[in-house]
Amino acid sequence: MKCPNCGTENPDNANFCFNCAHSLTDIKPQEDRFTKYIPQALQKKLEESSKLGGIENERRIVTILFCDVVGSTQLAENMDPEEWTEIIKVAFDSIIPPVYKYEGMIARLMGDAILAFFGAPISHEDDPERAVLAGIDILEAASKSSVIIREKWGIDIDVRIGINTGLVVVGEIGSDLRVEYTAMGDAINIASRMESTAETGTIQVTQNTFKHISYLFDVEKIGRVEVKGKSDPITTYKILNQKQTTDKTKKYTDRESVFVGREEELNLLNIMLDNVEKGTGSICWIAGEAGIGKSRLVAEFYSSLFLEDRVHRSFQEYDPLSSKIYWFETGALPYQVSSPFSPIIHFFVQYFGISLDMSNEEKYNLVESKLSKLQDGED
Repeated sequence: MKCPNCGTENPDNANFCFNCAHSLTDIKPQEDRFTKYIPQALQKKLEESSKLGGIENERRIVTILFCDVVGSTQLAENMDPEEWTEIIKVAFDSIIPPVYKYEGMIARLMGDAILAFFGAPISHEDDPERAVLAGIDILEAASKSSVIIREKWGIDIDVRIGINTGLVVVGEIGSDLRVEYTAMGDAINIASRMESTAETGTIQVTQNTFKHISYLFDVEKIGRVEVKGKSDPITTYKILNQKQTTDKTKKYTDRESVFVGREEELNLLNIMLDNVEKGTGSICWIAGEAGIGKSRLVAEFYSSLFLEDRVHRSFQEYDPLSSKIYWFETGALPYQVSSPFSPIIHFFVQYFGISLDMSNEEKYNLVESKLSKLQDGED
C-alpha cells in the first residue's frame, strides 16, 4: 500500500506509514471501492505490468477519454452536498465499468467528471477503437442510470464525451507530498476541449482518433474547433454508431506506409490459396509479437487479391458459379470474453447479411431463404 503523503510503499495491513506515520486507514475503503470496478483479468495484467516496470515515466501514444456530467454545477447549487454525492455515485457506478471493460485506466476522478486513457500502462493495437467503444457503452449506461436518478431525485442528468489520441508522458507524476499515476501532455488538453464542446449525449473525437477508427464507426464531420494555445482549429467528428459490417483491412491498406520485407510470407499465402482453389483446404497459423505486422500481412494479402479481382467486393455479390474467392473474416477480442460465441455470431451476421435494425422475423426469413439455397445447391 502506497502512502498518499510521502509515497512510501507499506504492507497491505499497515495502519500508519512506516516512513512518515501518516494514517493509512482512511484510504483503504476508497481503494477497495475503486478496485471493485476492475475485472480480475485486467487486475492481473496491471500487476504484471507493474512488475515489469510498466508504471515508470515514459512517452506513449495513448487515447484519452474525458466524460463529464452536463450541467452538474447548476444542479449541485440547489441540492444538499450529501444528496448530490449520492447522485454522482450512481452516475459513476455506470460510467466507470465500461472503461475497465475495454482495459482502459481511470486516471482521475474530478468531482463530476472522469479522465481515462487507453494505451497505458497496458497497450493494445486497437486502443482508439476501445476508447470509442467504451464511450458508446458509457452513453448507454448513463442513459439507464439517469432513469434511476430521475425517479429517486426528480432531476435529469446526461453526459458528454471527448476523445483524442496523442503523445503524452505517463507514470507517477507529482511531488513528495502527492503522487498519482496519470498522463501529462497537450493531448490531454485537446481531449478536454473535445468534451467541453461536444453536444450533450454524444461523443466527439479529433482527427487523430478518427483516422484509427474510421473503418469501424459511422461518423458525422462537425467542423473545426478552436483550442486555446493552438494556432489552427482542430477538425472534429461526432460518433454516430458502430458499423454493422466492417473491413478491417482498410485500417492498414489506407495508410501511406510501404509494406516491405514480407515477400516470402506473401508467396506462402498465395501457394496455400492456389491449393484451396484446386480443392485442397489449408489452415495457416500466423504468430508473432504484438506490433510485428500480423494483421498488416493479412491486409496486404487481401489487398493483392482485391487488385487482381480475385475476391468478391461484398457478400451481396457472391456468385456460386464464379471463380472468385468469397472472403469471410471473423475473430475474438479480449473485451468480448462475456460473449463466447461472438466470432461465430459475427461470421453468420456477415454470411446471411443480417442488419442490426432488422426485426427477429426479418432475420428468420433471411436465414431461412439462405439455407434453402444451400439445400438446393444454389449457394
